[in-house]
Amino acid sequence: MRWLTLLLAFTALSACTKGPEADWVRGETGTVARILDGDTLALNTGQIVRLVSVEAPGFAYKGRPEHPYAETSKRELETLALGKQITLYYPGLTRDSYDRALAHAFVEAETSGRIWLNKELVERGSVWVRVYSDTRAGSDELWQAETRVRQSRAGVWSGGAPLYYQKERLPDYGFVIVTSGPLAFERANDACRAKLDELGLDVEVAMPADEPCPPASDTDIELRGWLSNNRLRLDDTQNVRPVSD
Repeated sequence: MRWLTLLLAFTALSACTKGPEADWVRGETGTVARILDGDTLALNTGQIVRLVSVEAPGFAYKGRPEHPYAETSKRELETLALGKQITLYYPGLTRDSYDRALAHAFVEAETSGRIWLNKELVERGSVWVRVYSDTRAGSDELWQAETRVRQSRAGVWSGGAPLYYQKERLPDYGFVIVTSGPLAFERANDACRAKLDELGLDVEVAMPADEPCPPASDTDIELRGWLSNNRLRLDDTQNVRPVSD
């Protein structure tokens, strides 16, 4: 019986120590040579890496205003990763149309051990969580981490939420977080669509025909996605969430 007790204890320990990367595909290992912004870095091999399931505050670009936390977010990633060796893990799609690696990244820190960069950035309030259907696997821990840091009003959450809530404050394009009253989506070919009248936005979630639209809400909800030409593209149903503040 003693061997059975030891086996069960080992199995329980393994389950407790198993990280989300166990379900992802291990990718390249390299040294971080450059930080482009709060969610994008370059390896010494020249490969650009876009950290998945997170969205960093944006710098000014083609008329888009710079977010006040953009530089701080970039510096946080520099502190965590610049000059260090990282290992990439792929939860789904591995490259985007710009040939950037779409990955979670783990760095070996001298004093604090192994750090999951994506989650650490969320916990520091350096980024928001934003998922895509083709890379969302294993993102639950990021949402949980964001809930905690949001309550503390740290980093990007220091001004409260949502990121934008009045029509006159919306940028012409870029990442936004907006709130809405109860909203119902309707199927339209390969997407689910809704009209956010109070902000004058057409909302769209790309959805395969065999997947249901987000359920109609009976309370206020939060929408996070990319805004362009008065159209808000959400990319995944997880980006439709109950209002938490």
